[in-house]
Amino acid sequence: MMRNHKLLLGLALAVLFMASCKKEETFSQNTYDEYVRSIFPVKNFDNTYQQWASIGFATARITINGTPSEEYQVGIYLENPKNNNKVTKLYEGKISSTSSSTRLNTAIPFLLAQPSVWVMVVNSEKHYVIQKAAINYIEPNYILNTTITWSTETSTATKQLPSEASPFAFRYLFEEDFPDAGDFDYNDCVITVIPEIAADNAKKVTLTVRAEAAGAQKTLGAGLRLVGITDGLIESKVCTQQLPAPPANLGEYKNIPDGDFTKSNTDQSSLVLLLCKDMHWVMNPVEGTNGGITRQPYNTRREGERVAVKEAKYEFVFKSEATARNMMNQEIYDCFIVEPYNGSFWEVHTVQNGRKGDLVLHYDVHGKTYQEYLNAYVNSGVGKVTWALLVPGTVAYPYEGIRITAAYNQFEGWGQNMNNNTQWYLYPTFGNVWQ
Repeated sequence: MMRNHKLLLGLALAVLFMASCKKEETFSQNTYDEYVRSIFPVKNFDNTYQQWASIGFATARITINGTPSEEYQVGIYLENPKNNNKVTKLYEGKISSTSSSTRLNTAIPFLLAQPSVWVMVVNSEKHYVIQKAAINYIEPNYILNTTITWSTETSTATKQLPSEASPFAFRYLFEEDFPDAGDFDYNDCVITVIPEIAADNAKKVTLTVRAEAAGAQKTLGAGLRLVGITDGLIESKVCTQQLPAPPANLGEYKNIPDGDFTKSNTDQSSLVLLLCKDMHWVMNPVEGTNGGITRQPYNTRREGERVAVKEAKYEFVFKSEATARNMMNQEIYDCFIVEPYNGSFWEVHTVQNGRKGDLVLHYDVHGKTYQEYLNAYVNSGVGKVTWALLVPGTVAYPYEGIRITAAYNQFEGWGQNMNNNTQWYLYPTFGNVWQ
């Protein structure tokens, strides 16, 4: 967030909005809607159906007609693995057949702009079959339904699953200042989430969470809710590596509770990973010259300070393989930030998956009833204005002060109609995104 831009916004809002939040009787929904829409970079966006979704999830049903009592390795990839070891894996695992026909059911993420994947099956003799499979929308879900028939004619060569396959990653790009309008460069907090099922234990999942950038001026905390994942589904859980936490002498933080895990206020059962209390400290965990935390952009400016990406790791062992496989479903992950605004804490969630109005840790709804909160910011003329984007983990975020529409020229067309320019993220403007 650029300081000059924020100063102008603050002056513009002095009468229009900030007083309105303190005095509900003076709040004008129409005035607020018009103001935010005038700042939001996508004009005439679809405020009815737009979910800003680039990633979907599908149920993959793979039937293998082969030899009874055979063990197969199965891999599902975004790219063809035949002559390429550096592919993106959506799933890898083993399946043992009890008859001549066996089926694997698993959840996989996929790119909505690319509704097809590659399935690779390898038997115990390293013979393999690679087959392209389409993902179809069969209301209300996306389904991959394919059959691989094994024979010596279809598999004579030998090969193993790709040795350099990279796991699919979910990247969250956040804008601070919700419910105020910002500069919409979506780099105030950048977090990447990478789930992986263990090769040696089909019930074990490792979540790697990467803190990539902090372009904010505020103190931002972050959390990750695992929607529908409750303690009753988990055999064990542990945080094996934490993001850097600020020392106690630097102040008391009330944005994020202490500890590694808690439960959601929204549904009172879903597990929440408490990622960090202060993104600036995470990116640069060194006391500044004034004895406090240095609040400057990290990894967002062309010539600004570049620091190493920081990682947290969480290990889960689930009670069933089905639950572990479902951890590849992007709908489970609700990554959010907590920001100070107008005397209280506000949470920023994605519009995608209907999360924008969720309140996971701070349920005071800022002087409103929950329905009033939803009416003002979710069920209104700015309901589909998003302060957070979920994108594939390879997507580059804009440089500091570069609006998303200047970083990606096709973004506005996609925002106006989600069926157009669906591959907008493949065409960045050179020099305007982080490299």
